[in-house]
Amino acid sequence: MMNTVYYLPKDNNYIEVPQSIYVRTLSTQLQSGFYLTYIDQKLTLCHTSSKLTLCVDFANVEIQNRIKTNAAKLDLVKAVEGKRKTQLSILDMTAGLGQDSFCLASRGHHITAIEQNPYVFLLVNDGLIRAQQDIKLQDSASRIRLYFANAINFATLDLSHQAYDVIYLDPMFPERLKSAKVKKNMQLLHQLVGIDEQNNDALFLFAQSFFAKKIVVKRPRLGEFLVGKRPTSQLIAKSSRFDIYASHTT
Repeated sequence: MMNTVYYLPKDNNYIEVPQSIYVRTLSTQLQSGFYLTYIDQKLTLCHTSSKLTLCVDFANVEIQNRIKTNAAKLDLVKAVEGKRKTQLSILDMTAGLGQDSFCLASRGHHITAIEQNPYVFLLVNDGLIRAQQDIKLQDSASRIRLYFANAINFATLDLSHQAYDVIYLDPMFPERLKSAKVKKNMQLLHQLVGIDEQNNDALFLFAQSFFAKKIVVKRPRLGEFLVGKRPTSQLIAKSSRFDIYASHTT
């Protein structure tokens, strides 16, 4: 089934897409729904009924603060690296906006990132293209291989035979509506992608088939374990936690 996205070009910008995504170019703004356009030379997600927009910019302050060498080590990094000091091969089965993949790549790890939503994939791909042109970001961007696919159909990419040290899952979970820290533009992502706990369980079961050294799952702090399986260990933050499944239990 062909994946269709709607695109409103500006200033003769050209959107780069894989063959499995069909881009319907608009001559006027879409009457209803999501569409992509370029704003300030960045591919941007918009919705006809909202003033909010969303783009991927790995040069933004938030990401740069996360990857500073003198910054406190993120819980994500602690969960993924553990006591390992060497470079890791990491499969990110739910790439999303690519922020976690980029943070891990900035630490020298090699990332295979999978994203199944065509709009989100194109946003991340655009962000990586721009990062590869930035001398400060290009090394990190070069360590990320981004693929458009449903991770459960990962075998069709002929990559499932590869050995991974870590498999990372960060499935979408509900917004913290009572928290002032929830970013308004992320509402677009929740509206676009939605939440499917059954698919999240299926992703975890599929991740087990790779026999990685460990699986790391990001969950809401009080959320249930995927498929009801207790992790080997956990890192717990204020609003989220990382469930870590060592290879001998997976």
